[in-house]
Amino acid sequence: FQALRLHTGAGLGGLVAQTRRPYWTADYPSDERYAHTSEIDGAVDEEGLVAICGTPLLVDGEFVGVLFAANRTRRPFARVEVALLGSLAALAAVSIVQSRRAAETAAALAELSVAHAGIQEAAQAHDRFTHVVLSGGGVDDIAAALGELLGCWVVVLDADGQRLAAHGAAPD
Repeated sequence: FQALRLHTGAGLGGLVAQTRRPYWTADYPSDERYAHTSEIDGAVDEEGLVAICGTPLLVDGEFVGVLFAANRTRRPFARVEVALLGSLAALAAVSIVQSRRAAETAAALAELSVAHAGIQEAAQAHDRFTHVVLSGGGVDDIAAALGELLGCWVVVLDADGQRLAAHGAAPD
C-alpha cells in the first residue's frame, strides 16, 4: 500500500493532490465522487479500508504529498477531525521538506569534502614542485616529482618535440 502511486485526480488522494484541498468519505468503495481505479481500489480493499480522509502536505504552497487517515469500518469524519489531520499534515510536510534539505546539504558537504581533498592534493603537489625548483632542481627533477605524484610515466618534450626529460618506464 505504501508503494502505491496516485495519479493526479485518481481516487480521493489524487483529488487532494489535484486541488490541494482535503477530501473525506465515510464509505470510499461505494462513493462515486472519486475517480476509482482498479489499482487504488485493489489496495484499499486489500487493506480493508472503508472510511478515508486525505489532506494535502503543503509547505509555502509547494505540494509535498497527501496525509491519510482511514478506518476499516464505515464512519463519517467530523470537521474537527479533518482540521486536526490538516494540522498534522502541516507539521509532517515541514518535517519532510527539512529532511530532504538536510539530505541535500549532506550530499553537498560530501561533494565539498571530496573537492577539498583534491584541493589539498593540488596544494601538496604545488609545494613539492616549488621545493624542487627553489632547491635548484631541473627538468629531470620536475619530471621525476610529477611521475611519483601521479604514479605514471612522464616525458617532457620541447617545442620541437625533442625529449628533455623522462621518468619511469615508457609504456608499450
